[in-house]
Amino acid sequence: MIEDDLDRIYITDFLESKISDPKTSNHKQDFMPVEYSLNKFGFRSKEFEAGTKMLVLGCSHTFGDGLPYDQTWPYLLAKKMGVSYDNLARGGESSISQIIKAFSYFEKFGNPDILVALFPLYRMPSVYVEGKLASAFNSNQDQIRKFKEKSMVENIDIELGEFAMYSKAPHVPESIIPKEFSFFYEAAFIDMLRQYCKTNKIKLVWSIWHREYMPHLYEKINSYYPERHDNYLAMECFNYPYESLRGIDNFLEYNLLDCHNENREHPLFYKAADTLGRTLPHWGFHKHIHVAENFYNHIKLTTLN
Repeated sequence: MIEDDLDRIYITDFLESKISDPKTSNHKQDFMPVEYSLNKFGFRSKEFEAGTKMLVLGCSHTFGDGLPYDQTWPYLLAKKMGVSYDNLARGGESSISQIIKAFSYFEKFGNPDILVALFPLYRMPSVYVEGKLASAFNSNQDQIRKFKEKSMVENIDIELGEFAMYSKAPHVPESIIPKEFSFFYEAAFIDMLRQYCKTNKIKLVWSIWHREYMPHLYEKINSYYPERHDNYLAMECFNYPYESLRGIDNFLEYNLLDCHNENREHPLFYKAADTLGRTLPHWGFHKHIHVAENFYNHIKLTTLN
């Protein structure tokens, strides 16, 4: 009965999972020590407060997995702009979940002057319902049961190939929900955020890091719905022909970004520290430099105009 699951599926407050004191954690997949200092809400950010100039949304790339705090693109961007910022990014999250958190932030701490978002693609939060819906991202059911106060789990964008002809409960949403379904709701939430920012005079700039978006989906969408890309930044560091990816790592670092040579020997230049037990680590600080520069140049250009 749905009444039995209301404590998990009813969205009350996406900023309510506070921790008693700010803490510092480490990730076991990092080959060198990286500190992750979290605020009382569990975000890698300073303590949230009214009057903060910039709010940042994103997933693990924006959280800065495998990198020191001062090498992540939100830190670099805020430093270049000379503004304070709060960061809502969390690993594995979707644009939908991040936008819901942003509205919870607006309600509690007010509107920022600037909102910068670097979204993933094809992710969608799903409700965890015991015995009915599970998640490949949190496949250990015992772990999920320990955190029943978390009302949602995330779908991670795992390429599963052909869908199974049959599915047995607990169903894994990633195996039965097509990309088009996720994309539709992502687009709807991003558009809702765009309209809110426009109405409330928040300077919004957003992008999508997934290589499948640029240029294929971007150009197709732009041909019949250009309003979708109001405030969208087509980042140079993600805009490469799809066929050029062959033989190059998935984050386009080895051969396509031939610059910043003075730092090329740094162990975190190409790839972040989270390489232990992972097929693909997160971006090294080189990509973060480019992301910060792209956002900075776009914000300055559009503000002046």
